[in-house]
Amino acid sequence: MARIDPDRAQIVIRLVYDGPAKAGKTTSLRRLAGSLGVDMFSAPEEDGRTLYFDWLDYVGGLYEGMPIRCQVLSAPGQQVLESRRRLLLESADAVVFVADSRPERAGENGRAYAALHEIAESHEVPIGIVIQANKRDLPDAVSLDELRDALGGGFSVAMTEAVADRGEGVRETFVLGVRLALDRVRALRSDGTLVALAPEFENGAQLLASMMTAESGHAIEWSAGASPARTGEGAGAALANDASSHPRPSDASIPPGLVWPPVQGRAVVHEAARDAIDLRGDESGSWNGVSTSGRWTMHSSSGAAFHDVEHGREALIAWARWHTAASSRLSSGRAIVLAPSGEGEWRLWQIVHASQTLRDHCRDVVHLAGPAAGEKLFDIFELYSQAFEALVSSGLVDDIALDTVAISEHGTPVYAGHCQWGAGAPPARSDGDGDASAKHRSIIERDLLAALRADLAATPEGLSDLLAGIEAAAERRGQLHVAQSLRQGLLNN
Repeated sequence: MARIDPDRAQIVIRLVYDGPAKAGKTTSLRRLAGSLGVDMFSAPEEDGRTLYFDWLDYVGGLYEGMPIRCQVLSAPGQQVLESRRRLLLESADAVVFVADSRPERAGENGRAYAALHEIAESHEVPIGIVIQANKRDLPDAVSLDELRDALGGGFSVAMTEAVADRGEGVRETFVLGVRLALDRVRALRSDGTLVALAPEFENGAQLLASMMTAESGHAIEWSAGASPARTGEGAGAALANDASSHPRPSDASIPPGLVWPPVQGRAVVHEAARDAIDLRGDESGSWNGVSTSGRWTMHSSSGAAFHDVEHGREALIAWARWHTAASSRLSSGRAIVLAPSGEGEWRLWQIVHASQTLRDHCRDVVHLAGPAAGEKLFDIFELYSQAFEALVSSGLVDDIALDTVAISEHGTPVYAGHCQWGAGAPPARSDGDGDASAKHRSIIERDLLAALRADLAATPEGLSDLLAGIEAAAERRGQLHVAQSLRQGLLNN
């Protein structure tokens, strides 16, 4: 949908509000229209239920020096109107998914979100999604974590809270949705697919007439082709410097072009910014932060500071390419941000979502009984060995530890820590058989022993059971030498 209107010299984007019936989409648009001082067009309704869409048009803000025109629509939530809903969603640049926070609506939320996610990801440049958790004032409203888990959105999707009836959180959600849409505009322009073409519909009445014509059996073209627009690079919207006493990553208001990945990255930044950050500098000049929830970690190397935003942007692009090439060996839920610092500089930050690491799996070992404990421990040992081959021996990272190795959805070890800034092209994955060298085995055994000793200190009664489990698993796997090393390490220290 995004395009450059050559007649008005405007960027035109479309933001669609989606979600199950009666979740608060029309109410959100009505409150938004009042906040923005614009009129809302509503297509025919039945018993207060949207049958086609609601529409409002708003021009505000600048992108690369051009006014931003937002066409904001709501989609019908009834399953019998799915074809109309899909038609609107396919034309979106970003979607606000209005989720009903009541526990009895979990199933409807999940079905609607699953269909939306499929549509959003089917595009070559994915459609950005922000979840507006609505009706947060109700006493039985589920927690945000429960709602997120029910939707399966993960932490790569931004989430806001709202009480649409009172207008609370509605405008904030809209602003975030527009930023996601502008991230998509930048990605389309980078691909050479941002078209210079007037909007296919100027108002809601035209869109309604076209939908009715299409449903009566006459074909309708939603998006005529055009030559890609050639727009120049620029610094984007006004960039305000942070006057705080020390640097920190920005929130989701960071301008387009300063966050990677273009759409999912902004969602990561938004979610990380919801938590307070304990940010500290070290002697090397680097900065490290951990969110109060423990869900996010942040890092900026001493060499990742720039006096000029364009130099910083070039560095961000180079580092983004590195991350893209190495993505199969990195944990998910990552973003890179170029943010202003309090010292008049620009800093590149890594933001990483905390994963369940091998260290977490080690903590589970001492609570298991019998052979299960030994089997899990040897699974950790083998994954750690594979991690050395895939991550360290290949040259991707200098070192790993139990708390920097996670397990991907495919069951392979991935790096869950912060990557070194300034690295060259990622090396190819090692073609080894996954068997670590003797040196690596000694490091693995040392790290495993240190973790096990720390955990057993709180539950020493589990030592005998763990030793028996190690022996049983080692005999079954033919790794008696590893069992001997682990047994001696636990008994002699």
